[in-house]
Amino acid sequence: MKPLFLTLQAFGPFAKRQQIDFTLFEQSGIFLLTGPTGAGKTTLFDAISFALFGAPSGDTRESYSLKSQYADDEVVCSVSFSFEIGGRRYTVSRTPKQDRLSKRTHDTRTVPESAELSGDEKPLSGVPAVNARLRQLLGMDREQFRQIVMLAQGDFMRLLQSKSSEKEAIFRKIFSTGRFSRFTERLREQALSLKREREQNVQLLLGAARSAAFEDMKPLEEALAGEFPNISLLQSLLRGQIDADENRFSLLEEQLARLERQLQALDPEAAKSLLKQFSLREQLILQLKAYEQAHPAREALAERIRRGEEAQHLEPQALHRRHAQEDRDKLQKKQQDTATQHRQAEEALGRAVKAEQEVPALRTRAEELSKESAQLDTLLSQLKRREELAVQRAGAQKALARSQQHEKLIERLQERAALKEQQQQLSLQTECCRTALAQQQAAQEAARQFADSDFKYRQSYNDFLDAQAGLLALHLQTGRPCPVCGSTEHPSPAPKPSQPVGRQQLERLQKKREGDLAAAKNAEAAFAAALKELSEKLPDDISLSLSEKAPLAELLERLTESARELDTQYQQAQQQISVLSDPSRLQQPRYFDPKYLGQSRLEMAAKCAQEKEAIAALLREEEALDASLSGLQSLSELQTKREELDRQRKDFLELAEKLTGERFALAGRVQALSEQAAQNAEALKSAEKELLQSEEAYQNALLKSCFSGEEDYLLARMPPDELAGQRRSLLEEQRREEQLSSQLSLLKEQLKDRQPPDLGEMEKRRQALLQQRQALFRGRDEASARLAQNRSANERIALLAEKGLKLDAAFQDIGALANIAGGSNPQKLTFERYVLGRYLEDIIRVANPHLRRMSQGRYTFLRREGRASYISTTGLELEVLDSYTGKTRLVGTLSGGESFQASLALALGMADVVSFSCGNLFIDALFIDEGFGTLDSSALESAVATLLSLRQNGRMIGIISHVSELQNMISGKIIITPSPEGSRLRITS
Repeated sequence: MKPLFLTLQAFGPFAKRQQIDFTLFEQSGIFLLTGPTGAGKTTLFDAISFALFGAPSGDTRESYSLKSQYADDEVVCSVSFSFEIGGRRYTVSRTPKQDRLSKRTHDTRTVPESAELSGDEKPLSGVPAVNARLRQLLGMDREQFRQIVMLAQGDFMRLLQSKSSEKEAIFRKIFSTGRFSRFTERLREQALSLKREREQNVQLLLGAARSAAFEDMKPLEEALAGEFPNISLLQSLLRGQIDADENRFSLLEEQLARLERQLQALDPEAAKSLLKQFSLREQLILQLKAYEQAHPAREALAERIRRGEEAQHLEPQALHRRHAQEDRDKLQKKQQDTATQHRQAEEALGRAVKAEQEVPALRTRAEELSKESAQLDTLLSQLKRREELAVQRAGAQKALARSQQHEKLIERLQERAALKEQQQQLSLQTECCRTALAQQQAAQEAARQFADSDFKYRQSYNDFLDAQAGLLALHLQTGRPCPVCGSTEHPSPAPKPSQPVGRQQLERLQKKREGDLAAAKNAEAAFAAALKELSEKLPDDISLSLSEKAPLAELLERLTESARELDTQYQQAQQQISVLSDPSRLQQPRYFDPKYLGQSRLEMAAKCAQEKEAIAALLREEEALDASLSGLQSLSELQTKREELDRQRKDFLELAEKLTGERFALAGRVQALSEQAAQNAEALKSAEKELLQSEEAYQNALLKSCFSGEEDYLLARMPPDELAGQRRSLLEEQRREEQLSSQLSLLKEQLKDRQPPDLGEMEKRRQALLQQRQALFRGRDEASARLAQNRSANERIALLAEKGLKLDAAFQDIGALANIAGGSNPQKLTFERYVLGRYLEDIIRVANPHLRRMSQGRYTFLRREGRASYISTTGLELEVLDSYTGKTRLVGTLSGGESFQASLALALGMADVVSFSCGNLFIDALFIDEGFGTLDSSALESAVATLLSLRQNGRMIGIISHVSELQNMISGKIIITPSPEGSRLRITS
């Protein structure tokens, strides 16, 4: 992965858009990222990590807090990072979850996280899709990226000095070796499962064996006496018992079959059934005799049914004659009713013609009333307009009052906005004053600590020199020259030190003094920056300097007092606003914007002027109408009079329409009744003719029937339901007689040559046979149950025995693997720790050239050897071979600068190994965060030379550091400068 461009906006301390062109450093291969503490150096690495993984590089920063506090609320925090992989350029753009102010609604809303990736044939959008694609391109996660590309001093120093168990946790996360531990655990669980399954299989086999049934159980107990059952003996015993029971079962089945045939011949139910047949034969004979005696009554019923059926044939002609007579009678009645209605309609028509002569006079009166109503409408519209004008004027006056109150409210809001702006300025001044006062106290404390450490160092340095002189004096001999001054006489040698000061102790004091000096300088610089920022915020009549101390406290008191006074004035303004409106509705940002409020006040003043002009125009029109309508009746009286005229006019017109309509209606009714009478006469003539024809047809049918006359026909008539019921009854009697006759004939044939049986004798013989059959059943069932039980047991034993063989083979393989992977081996080494050890050896092999270069050939990494390295809590310890002494040392004995060199070399080695383990992905960039301040000038040059050697492989090296020597050694720089408006960066190459 080769970085190309990085663009930030409203990210961390960078309020405005910032861009870094990494291609400017391709020629030199190394650049320095420098700037004051808190300026945002590490933020650039956070931006790269956020762009690639959606999270910052460190563990203490959350993506929701990435938006710059210096940026405006409506600006969106975003990061865009362009990089190259495999010769193809990609660009990823992200925005974190953040709060944003809407320019249109002035409301704050939460904007969700977003991500876009371009460079493939099809661009991607959406956080899940972009994350998945970047993980595929990079071949690593954020934790591995931190170990490969972004090396923080605390991370790789912790790796160097951590214990074996801590390294194991770190390596497991970086190299993803947890799968080896999970593999070992799965092997162990599988071996335990196989063992338990083996034991369960043996128990099941014993249970299956004990479920078998034997006539003699002693051989079974002998087969199960050992730790494992004798399967072959057990199966042989079962096979013998099964064969014996099969022979016994077949013999008993044959005996039962013979006995069943004998019992069937002595069936009591069959004997009882035969007796019932003899009894039924007698009952049938009696029933048939009863049917023969009822023959005359059935013949009379048949004759009656025949006459009823003949009467049914005459029913259509009789019904047709009856209907024709009814139609003729209805038409005669209708003709009489029509004649009466025609006479009454002619009389009413004469009266209507006389009344219609009044219609012209009614219409003339209605027209006169219509003209009077139109005159009243004109007066009514003028009176309504006068009332509407009064209502409109009252509404306009209310609107004017509301607008004037709104104008007053805007004036109060302008006053509140001015107070709010003064409060914000004063709050900023107060906060800057507090910061400057705190920085002043911190600078004083840092100066005190430096003075203390300087005093201790100088005192210890003098003690060290005295101690060295005392140690030299111990070896002085008279006549031999002093190694310091060369004198052969030693009249006053230095005394032996009681508590000598060691070099290491002196070095620690020196480092403490240098650190306190740097802290004091930084604190003084921070105080100067805070004082400068405060001076820029204060009015021109107030000036401060570094030498002034009391004015800061006094200024803070004055600013605090001014803030309280402004707060009182602001609360008073709020109370005045609450009288005019609901203050909760007036908390949006626009109600604190002087520009918006000024424009609103101008608009409201123009609105008030327009409303006053409208009221004057309404008043003038109202006065003109009052002059023209003076002396007239009220609106309600005019409306009542107009309604009365309309009612009279409507009544006249309705009466005229009614008279004319009645005359037309009666004339039409007379004409219709005349036509109806003619139609009725014609229909009556047809009905008379139809009646004569139906009478003639009825008489002819009666003469052809079996009846002597109409009276005889009427006596034979029956309802259809009754006739059908009698017909069904007769047929049922005939069918029943035929069935009884057929049954009797069949029984006589069945009982021919047979006698009624003796049931008592048959029952005695049957009981004797049943007892024999019961004994045979018991023997057969006993043999069958034992057969089923032993066959099932034999099948289960065979299956369990086969399963046991497979489980034994599987347990031998899996159990051996689980023991080896779990550490039950000569080295007592688990599978995962073995893999981690190989990774550590790879890291050492890559890291040693870097360490030897930086330590000028003195130190070489070694992995601790010996049996202890394979104990569960050891095996990943490091030590160094010191070429000066030829002995090994623990890494914890290295000095601060040496520890940094070792840590950096180890980190570089791990970066290469992790990179290779992630699919041979070459990393074109490496960023190192601080730690160079612990090196002296020589070690610093070696470290930089080591990093420069990485450039030969095409890598770009970025260093974050405050060390001034690096600024002279490295020409390419990204310089970050903080300011009250946010940090800015510039590039030198």
